[in-house]
Amino acid sequence: MKNKILLSIAIIGIFSIACKQKISAIVEKEFKIPNFSSGSGMAKINNVFYACGDDDARLWFLDNEGKVLNTWQIWDTTDNENNRISKKVKPDFEAITNITIQNDSALLIFGSGTKAVKREYIIEAHITPNQFAYRKNAQKLYEWIKKQANLGEDELNIEGACSLSEDILITNRHNNQIYQINKKGLLNCLENNDLSLLTMKIFHFKLPVVGKDTARLSGATRIPNTNIICFSASIESTGNWVDDGKILGSFVGLINWETKEYFSTKLELKNKEDFK
Repeated sequence: MKNKILLSIAIIGIFSIACKQKISAIVEKEFKIPNFSSGSGMAKINNVFYACGDDDARLWFLDNEGKVLNTWQIWDTTDNENNRISKKVKPDFEAITNITIQNDSALLIFGSGTKAVKREYIIEAHITPNQFAYRKNAQKLYEWIKKQANLGEDELNIEGACSLSEDILITNRHNNQIYQINKKGLLNCLENNDLSLLTMKIFHFKLPVVGKDTARLSGATRIPNTNIICFSASIESTGNWVDDGKILGSFVGLINWETKEYFSTKLELKNKEDFK
């Protein structure tokens, strides 16, 4: 417990300093994962990292050095081309978070919701004690989120997720909003297609602007034993949500989820070049 308290104090101290003066974030180490097509989300349970890709039919198991420990098929491979699901039918898995379900260590893997039906799935993957996964049709849940947040049909773009004690946080890249949804209601909806227990709070964050382009929320994770959320964001030069564009800059930031105080800073390589 002493170590946990010291960790919390240290992180909160760093947060307080960062909010008062400009700091930079340096990428100290990077590695490529062979045959991993397009990584989009990562979560950690015990000492294993679990990674998903937006057009990858597999869940990847990695160690701290990026070594592949195992892969697990969680989606059909019928429409695969060169180990990638065709863009026309991909589930677009963009977010993943760890969660406890009936004492099992599990993961929720979210489709982005950017296309009706095709990208409105959530995979519920149980890691311990046995590996098994459910494909959940989340169309009703996604429609409910759009209604609560007053979003148009093409304005939900789930890019990140992380787990609090009683809630799940979901980032919407479209408008830099974070949705706080209660776990009890979310799991009940996935299990019984029942919206009655769901609650949601909406928070909006302003991120850096380069020229006419704004950084958009991507990944999110809660720093263990704290109420601090670490998030990533990037500026992509594209006119729509379908076509990829040039990355103009990548950012990382922290949010104190109790006070909603936050900051972000551009990611740089050791040679001071922007991390794309």
